[in-house]
Amino acid sequence: MIDRQQQSLRYQSELLSLTAKVEDTHFTLESAEFSAPDVASRLVLRGEADLAESVSQPPLRGALQGRMESGSIPDPLTLALNWQGPQGVLRLEAQHDSTPLVSLPWKMSPDRIDIENGVWRWPYATQPLSGNVSMTLHDWLDGWQQTRIDARLNMLTQGHNGRANSVLVLGPGRVGLIDSALRFQLTG
Repeated sequence: MIDRQQQSLRYQSELLSLTAKVEDTHFTLESAEFSAPDVASRLVLRGEADLAESVSQPPLRGALQGRMESGSIPDPLTLALNWQGPQGVLRLEAQHDSTPLVSLPWKMSPDRIDIENGVWRWPYATQPLSGNVSMTLHDWLDGWQQTRIDARLNMLTQGHNGRANSVLVLGPGRVGLIDSALRFQLTG
């Protein structure tokens, strides 16, 4: 259904179903469900956003919520992406645990995306893991093969034999299908 004030989209296939609408400059994702082929996992998303004047600009503000079920972890995961203007936070949590598995605060500008003071943890391993993430994607509007990456990720473990810390530094560099040049340095 298309008119001047409202547009709706409905799509249904074996692996994807989607229902969304746009009213003036307000976008509503009523439901989106993705299933992976040959894997027992499913992602369901809902959300809304206030759109910019031009489609070449990102939405002004928004919130996206999701739920992911997978046979590889005991609890369903909840996903939340919230933003206001050029910054926001992506969070991933286990359903019955308020401490996030991933929390990535981000800022966006026309030439870069910055993730600073991000945290992650994975309590499902034999020995629980956690760490921090900082990443900058330069020239991201030029396409992913032209995007320059600078990143630092660390991983902490703690067990009966003590603690360990590993740090992975990526870049500066680019990743492409044919021409990649990304420096890796692992210490710990």
